[in-house]
Amino acid sequence: MATVMTGCSSPETTRVEMTSWEGRPVKELIAAWGIPDRRQTFEGKLFYTWVWQGAQGAVAVPDVSTKAGAPTRGMGYHMSETQGYCERVAQVDEAAIVQRMTWEGNACRGFGRDH
Repeated sequence: MATVMTGCSSPETTRVEMTSWEGRPVKELIAAWGIPDRRQTFEGKLFYTWVWQGAQGAVAVPDVSTKAGAPTRGMGYHMSETQGYCERVAQVDEAAIVQRMTWEGNACRGFGRDH
């Protein structure tokens, strides 16, 4: 699974937060993040998946006019809500210990063990 991050958090901060769960009991992860959206077994390995999406803030976007047939810049800006997304996957062993964390999205910060 690819790791993609944008926004205010650095890729290193997110990596440290996510990997802070490795070696911990999955029950602690579930207590912190809630019931996973999916639990599945693939090639003999157990995976728990949490998906989060929602508003992440707003950005100023230039107004665009299409009156001339081709888009041109307008005279102002409008606010547009940005969407945050994070899919977190924990690979868990037979003893219910998190072996590996993977993630992707633009809003994966704040999911560390201390949050």
